[in-house]
Amino acid sequence: MRSFFVSVAIASIVMTSNIQAQDGNPEIELVRQPCDPGTSARVFVAADGTVSLNRAVVAVEALPAALKKLQPTINVVCYSRENPEAFEPHPAALEALDAITELRLPVALYWDAGFQQRVHFKQ
Repeated sequence: MRSFFVSVAIASIVMTSNIQAQDGNPEIELVRQPCDPGTSARVFVAADGTVSLNRAVVAVEALPAALKKLQPTINVVCYSRENPEAFEPHPAALEALDAITELRLPVALYWDAGFQQRVHFKQ
């Protein structure tokens, strides 16, 4: 299960809008679709591995508990990381994705730190 979500995250990271990657990853499109702060949680991972939840720094180990507290009021977790075009994410980025998926929360991938450009996978 982890490898699927890691593959999805990597696919969103190594491509730019409307481009088919040469390695066979799916084609994506960046769509202006802001993450609604009223119905979602925003998880951002900085290049140095700092994880934030709704703009507050949180230890990656504490992320699952923090997300559980928000679960009744959120219907999606918006996820983004600094330098999404870099191939290898910081290990904290993968740990954050693991925490989100282990809680079985829906994830929306975002390209930018402001959570404005949502990643959509083309069929």
